[in-house]
Amino acid sequence: MKSLLLDLRSGLAILVLLFAGALLVQYNASGVMNSDFHWHLINGNWILDHMQLPKVDELSWTMNGKPYRLTQWGGEVLVAEAFRLGGLDGVRILVSAVAAALFMSLYGVVRPHFTNALLAFGLTASLSAGSVLTMYGRPQIFSFLLFGLFIYLGDRWVATRKTLYLALIPCGMLLWANLHGGFPMGLLYLGVLAAAILVQGYIQQDIKSAARITLPILAAALVAALFTGANPYGFDVWKSVFEIASSTVTKSKLIHEWRSPALSDLYGGQLVILIAATVAAAGFSRCRLSLRDVVIFLSFFLIAYDAQRNMPYFVMAMLPIIARLSAQTPMMDRLAAQIPPTLSFRRQALVLACALPLLFVARLGLNGYGEKEEQRFFATDAINYLVASGQTSHVMHDFNFGGYIAFHHPQMKVFADSRFDLYGDEFVMDFTRAMNGAPGYGDFIAKWRPETIMLPNGSPLGSLLTATGQYLEGFVGQNQTVLLRQHP
Repeated sequence: MKSLLLDLRSGLAILVLLFAGALLVQYNASGVMNSDFHWHLINGNWILDHMQLPKVDELSWTMNGKPYRLTQWGGEVLVAEAFRLGGLDGVRILVSAVAAALFMSLYGVVRPHFTNALLAFGLTASLSAGSVLTMYGRPQIFSFLLFGLFIYLGDRWVATRKTLYLALIPCGMLLWANLHGGFPMGLLYLGVLAAAILVQGYIQQDIKSAARITLPILAAALVAALFTGANPYGFDVWKSVFEIASSTVTKSKLIHEWRSPALSDLYGGQLVILIAATVAAAGFSRCRLSLRDVVIFLSFFLIAYDAQRNMPYFVMAMLPIIARLSAQTPMMDRLAAQIPPTLSFRRQALVLACALPLLFVARLGLNGYGEKEEQRFFATDAINYLVASGQTSHVMHDFNFGGYIAFHHPQMKVFADSRFDLYGDEFVMDFTRAMNGAPGYGDFIAKWRPETIMLPNGSPLGSLLTATGQYLEGFVGQNQTVLLRQHP
């Protein structure tokens, strides 16, 4: 800790603030372009207004009154409070603060392996940038932060055997279980870490030494698991986690973030870079890749490959391994000899003088950006037509529009939104097939009898419905067409 404080005084604080400050000039960092963002805000505002948790759905006309658990209520309250204090800029500031705290946790893992603070900063920034700088305002950011903290605490326990590090784990889990439903990832990491150490100890025929390290980890994990029950739903919070993980919607990869990383997207690129960095570090390092490292790598590679939303967990789990290996490479030796270990006050001033104007100019570039992006993501012209014409009852629309409609037009009950655990597998799958004009679409339309339907321009379902004369076009926007039900 003392070393970290000295690093902050010698220029690290400036670099970390500028690193996290990059989120302040990203329009999407607020989360406003994510389909979950607006209903997170609604939930958080409702809790702040009523000082209790809602028990049933009040946003939709299809599931109105259905019981619903807010397993991320704490994160929603923090996001909503940030929005109340500063609007979208307030949310960006919150995300930047979380990003800075996460970066410092990861830096704390890397720093003990390096004598040069700037090299430690560079490695942490280069490996974590893809995950940290793509965060946006939703409760999931608190899962990333606490997972990074668990990585730090577990790594420090293995290195120092100081009980304080393990004692903090249940406290972190107490917060985690109330902030976001991703808390099982923390327990999973502790379990994988303990298993990896035990496997290595068994192979090396030193199981007693391995047990002295792993048994306290498992004890801390057990206490932390008990602490997950300290939330408004008790241990029922686990039901929501398992329901989402085992749902047909999740397994079908219908939701983009639950799909495997592809080489054509950001997450696939991160996966390739991380594997390449691991192979390169292991190939050139004077240290050997241990069996423990291999177990951790394989475990979190499979988790990340199963769903791209898990990619940041893979990055963080691998950071201690890559740091240990890369610190013992000839390239790092040469860089350590050439790069000053700290930034002088003159150099810090120079960095600020160059970076702040760039951030300011980038921030000015956001002016007028929001309206264009909202139209592209949420078809605001079609929604505004519905509101202006009074067509706000029993509207059927895409999942991704639900949160936006509920937040900006609360008088308009939504058909569906991205709370897939609320709507259930049958509804979501039937709705998806109907929107694609698949066989059985007529039964779905007949069941719910929407008065108005928003569909993508040229949609097969739109052609099928207008061909029957049951619906006619009422409005054609930039990317969505509004169909109006015809009554005899």
